[in-house]
Amino acid sequence: SSSSSSSSSSSSSSSCPCSAQRQALQAGRQTGRQARTFAGKPVDRREVGRRQQRRQAEMADNQQDGAAEGVFVKFRGAAVDGQQTLDAIASAFGEVADSSKIIAKRRYAEVRFKEESALKAALEAGEVTVGDVTLKLDPLKPRESRPKAARPGPAAAGSSIYVNQLPAEFDKTELRELFSQFGEIRSLEAKKQRPKGADGPLSTHVFITYKEKADAEKAIASAQETPLSLNGATLNVELRKSKEDKGRKADANGTANGSKNGKQGAQERKVYLSHLSHSLTEAEIRAPFEQIGVVTKLTVNQRDSFASVTFKTKEDMDKVIAVAKETPFKLEGVELVVEAWQSLRTKRDEKLAR
Repeated sequence: SSSSSSSSSSSSSSSCPCSAQRQALQAGRQTGRQARTFAGKPVDRREVGRRQQRRQAEMADNQQDGAAEGVFVKFRGAAVDGQQTLDAIASAFGEVADSSKIIAKRRYAEVRFKEESALKAALEAGEVTVGDVTLKLDPLKPRESRPKAARPGPAAAGSSIYVNQLPAEFDKTELRELFSQFGEIRSLEAKKQRPKGADGPLSTHVFITYKEKADAEKAIASAQETPLSLNGATLNVELRKSKEDKGRKADANGTANGSKNGKQGAQERKVYLSHLSHSLTEAEIRAPFEQIGVVTKLTVNQRDSFASVTFKTKEDMDKVIAVAKETPFKLEGVELVVEAWQSLRTKRDEKLAR
């Protein structure tokens, strides 16, 4: 009878819905705690929260009255790396905290210590020796108390100038000094580019932005009156064109050629050539068309034996089409197919539409 009663009690406890609910709830909590993983290992989110609270409390203690929370050290230009620097600091002053950071790309480190005494010793020393190199240790202020650098506002319209025809080799400092006589310079930006349609060396041009528009106007007026020179080269100084001016110029070019923008205008001045011989040079392709109009651009695809020729005006292109209809162009005895680029695109669009 006792065995039957024990078996009945065990079966009743196992079948109790309350215990099953408790087990499911506990399993769910455990699953929630282990939902986040790091390096394949479960992370207890509650423990992460407790660590963050301890870290915030430590930072709050260090941030009182703008106190340093660590040391900042640069090893840029030194024959040491971040880990060597960190090891040397730990050996000299005390164990460093896990929150220390090494920014290898920018060659500096933010070092925090586990003990307040180690931080005080590092600040008092002001430097650390890493191998044969001595590095300076600066106080690492809390991010909230670091002064934010004032960002300069946008440059005034018309305060930038464009300088080209510079010597092949020049010093930016000398150039800055030359143009500083006209006013305070906000920025000096040098760029290199290859001349259009040329295979020569890269040329350098400079954009100089002044703090005041009047200073830029003064520099341009002075250069027009008495040309400025640097290392024997006479400089060309102009007002830097804004994006709006460039856009208006592109619109004007496009409108002059019967279109809304320059790109579409170029397409209306372009012809398509096919059946070209692979042995033809660009000069040989250009020659017959330059007798009719001014060619501004030639693009050749030797592999597929076709080319495109862009003319300065649409009238020149129309003349080429008319001549091709009367007397087909021939190069190396092969008759070329000459079509207007725009009509070719129209045919393609109509074909796709079908």
